[in-house]
Amino acid sequence: EIGAGITVGPNITLILAGLGLEDAAESFASATTTFGTNHYQTGERILFTERSIEQALATQGAVVRHLHRADLHKVLENAFNTEGNALRLNHTLKHIKQDAVDQEDGGVSLHFTNGATERCDVVIACDGLKSVVRDTLFDTQPPTFTGFLTWRGLVEADDVPGLDVVPHFAGYPSEGRMFARYPLRRFRQINWVANAYQPDATGEESWNDWTDVSEVLEHMGDYHPEVQRIIKASPGG
Repeated sequence: EIGAGITVGPNITLILAGLGLEDAAESFASATTTFGTNHYQTGERILFTERSIEQALATQGAVVRHLHRADLHKVLENAFNTEGNALRLNHTLKHIKQDAVDQEDGGVSLHFTNGATERCDVVIACDGLKSVVRDTLFDTQPPTFTGFLTWRGLVEADDVPGLDVVPHFAGYPSEGRMFARYPLRRFRQINWVANAYQPDATGEESWNDWTDVSEVLEHMGDYHPEVQRIIKASPGG
């Protein structure tokens, strides 16, 4: 399993429902019904919103869920890989080429770093920020560093006993910093994300670098004790 939590908002929930997959998503995570903003030092509620499932359906047409990414992947895999051959793992796209459209066998050729090639009628590119497909088809520019560093963590709820998880989604903003947390897998895990404005930071952009929790605590050392407990409960804490 890789990744951490992901907020599945009403728009995505509507798509899952249209595909007949909402019950599958519900099996991993119930709807999120409370949202709030807490004071970063005292933990006092600054803003609190409670929205029942009925209210969410009436106002937005769908609920919000917080899912582990691996669980969302499993929902999609179970639905679309029923024959066992829809997914090809360990393929990193290197090059894409539009074949001649005037040829009978015209289409799109995909070339992968492992030497494999595929020819398809249509390619739908969902390959993210560093999209090989987008860079091939369009004049793209590299991302611009805005000065914010972000850390993500996932902890077992049992390692943070007595944690108040209402509101389910809680943000703790302060000047140039933010901490947010929400439960996953029916409150068995807590996902957190923290960021801080560090315009002089050096290093390469990456989603995969690991760091020690002490680095996060350097920026969140004056935050509420519950925030620090969550961070310290992270692997390596």
